[in-house]
Amino acid sequence: MSGFLASPFIFQKLGYQGNFAVCGGAVGLAIVYVIFLVPEPNKVKKNSDTQEKNEGRKFSFVFVKNLIVRAFLVLKDGFVTLATRPRTRILKILILIQLICFAIYWLCVEVNVLLYLYMMLVFEGFNADDYAYFLVSLF
Repeated sequence: MSGFLASPFIFQKLGYQGNFAVCGGAVGLAIVYVIFLVPEPNKVKKNSDTQEKNEGRKFSFVFVKNLIVRAFLVLKDGFVTLATRPRTRILKILILIQLICFAIYWLCVEVNVLLYLYMMLVFEGFNADDYAYFLVSLF
């Protein structure tokens, strides 16, 4: 989110190359951080019984339903753990700010998707190129 706020100032001072260099540097730092400082997650044991049962099937609605239910339960449990773990006040505030930023971001993403679908419905012959020109004209 801070990139959206800082990029006009970086562009005024450094131009196109500087703007892309700062962005590339930030992405490079994030990659280095993930590679060297983020610990590996615990390995999950594979259940050979369920693999043998499902090898013959190509598609199953029950599998998709179970996958969605499991994903929802994992997200719910993870969020409850995240929200209820004892932390200092500043960490709780930072996590709250991050969750608010993610909520605003996903709201904006959904609005863009709905806007694109609406424009496809209303304007005859509207396609992705027209939408790209529309987005560029907004900035």
